[in-house]
Amino acid sequence: MAVTWTVTQCDYRLAVSQSDVDYVNVIDRIHWGAVDEDEDGNTGNSYGSVGINIINLSDGWIDYASLTEAEAITMAKNALGVDQVTAIETNIATQISTLATPTTGTGVPW
Repeated sequence: MAVTWTVTQCDYRLAVSQSDVDYVNVIDRIHWGAVDEDEDGNTGNSYGSVGINIINLSDGWIDYASLTEAEAITMAKNALGVDQVTAIETNIATQISTLATPTTGTGVPW
């Protein structure tokens, strides 16, 4: 099992000027999803959004038109930070474990 991350949407500013450079379509928020599934079909997921620091665009700028989903996922994970990414993936694993070995139930006895 490995968590699969996706990007569902990017919010961006149409124009940003920094140090006499004009940037277009500058992503400042990424909406992401993360999902995993075990061999029995039990799934866990999480979704959210994270703000992207755009204070220094000259450091690692990727043009919007050439940005890949993998690069956007890296941006989102970097913005979340290692501890938060680990917490999200641990929560997904816990969801799957709970489905695989339930500790509660619902219903009626008849």
